[in-house]
Amino acid sequence: MTEGALKGFPYLDIPVQTNYEEAYRSAREALNARHPEAVAGHSGAELIEEAGDRLYKLPYFDDPLLVPVLDGTMRYADGRELSLWEQIVVLHYLGSNGTVHKTDRLIAFREIPDGRFYDAAFLRRSKAPLVAAFGDKPDVLPAAAALLGGVRTDGADLAVSIPAFPNVPVSVTFWLGDDEFPPDANLLFRADIGAFLPVEDVAVLGGLVVGKLKAAAKRIDTQGGPR
Repeated sequence: MTEGALKGFPYLDIPVQTNYEEAYRSAREALNARHPEAVAGHSGAELIEEAGDRLYKLPYFDDPLLVPVLDGTMRYADGRELSLWEQIVVLHYLGSNGTVHKTDRLIAFREIPDGRFYDAAFLRRSKAPLVAAFGDKPDVLPAAAALLGGVRTDGADLAVSIPAFPNVPVSVTFWLGDDEFPPDANLLFRADIGAFLPVEDVAVLGGLVVGKLKAAAKRIDTQGGPR
């Protein structure tokens, strides 16, 4: 296993594997075996029909996804397709058991079961790029988060909560730098995230959040700054 940028996502430095297709097939088969109404109920997806096909309409950051109940092409509502890595994460989320004991308690990545084994890589792939992107323009962070469906929350000097999935909000906390300390940041997750995603997917999700924030910030810069 080596590391590198995922094709189509240059901001992601994640493990490069050769078994993405097998991981996709396994996740797809697991989802196919689930009852669609149960999947929709625990995931926050809506069951719809389009051109005779049954689909899950799943909120995903700022765009809804259309995921075939059985085999088929996963896409955004406007027709764009997702990277294979993102499709695997989406299928794992839909195919998870979820939890009836939801909580608002937030935890760091290292507190997720087995998270400590991946924590150094997670911080390198999410925290460091986040600080680099917003350290000198923290005022852009809330506006960038808003483009992803995020909202301001309490915590640190700046904090936002971004809905990656209906049951997987990601909290981004940011501390402003001063003469003594540089800017700092972290990503926090709801304590029940392990019921919806395996730890490897959470690591990927952290990089996706940061990448999408950076892309949103670029859109804001192009439009002349936050309003």
